[in-house]
Amino acid sequence: MSANVLGWVCMASRLQSALADLDSSVQAVQIQLDRVGAGIDVGEELLTQAVIDARGHAVSLRNLISAESADAQWSDRESLGELIQELTAAAEARRIQQHARLLELASELDAGRVKHRFEARTSLLNGLRSRAAEELRTQAGLPQPSTDLPGPGVETWLAWAFNLQDDEDAAVLAELRANFPALEQFTGEMEETYWMPARPSHNDLADLPQQLGIVQSHDLPAVEPLSSASVEQPAPADSVREQIEMAIQAGNFARAVALCCE
Repeated sequence: MSANVLGWVCMASRLQSALADLDSSVQAVQIQLDRVGAGIDVGEELLTQAVIDARGHAVSLRNLISAESADAQWSDRESLGELIQELTAAAEARRIQQHARLLELASELDAGRVKHRFEARTSLLNGLRSRAAEELRTQAGLPQPSTDLPGPGVETWLAWAFNLQDDEDAAVLAELRANFPALEQFTGEMEETYWMPARPSHNDLADLPQQLGIVQSHDLPAVEPLSSASVEQPAPADSVREQIEMAIQAGNFARAVALCCE
């Protein structure tokens, strides 16, 4: 993404600054030309230097625009101004999106928990988790985040980060370590199986009995059927799923398992 080249949203201010420098240098050339037009002696060296400065600022601005949008085109000063406004608006949209993404991932870390077979390890990892969440909130609070967060969307980001490999993903890990050190430390110490998200996916709910070592109903021995008067009518599928999620959120895993096995 071009934001990496331009320093992310700082690109907007750099474009505006480059445009102001160009306008100032063009005005300096015009002053010298006005003096020439008035018949006033102007040193050739002074006029040449003004033109060189203006051209240099034009090249700098063009390079900034090309780095952000390689196929950008403009034909005059008015269309140049409109183009810069569009690029600035796009940078602001990315800034808002980046802030939202960082806060969403921080909330995901806050809501979930780590569970390891050793309590001391669980405590350590949960401490790293809290530090990572705080780091993300701090980054989101900056007016201009220094870099984008690499990786996929928030819904799959943690699973992606837990499975990064030192050799295959060295560049990504180095980027995370440089810009999000607490987050990189947490994910580097983690295994995906340690992570307990706040809201398990539908597949996680389906696999819950097996993960807990509980047999499914079709593995149980046959029993005599109850009378129709004592049989509870099954709830609709959507209602069952909602009940499972509510039971897990309340910590009532026995109820959740019972519902899964129905």
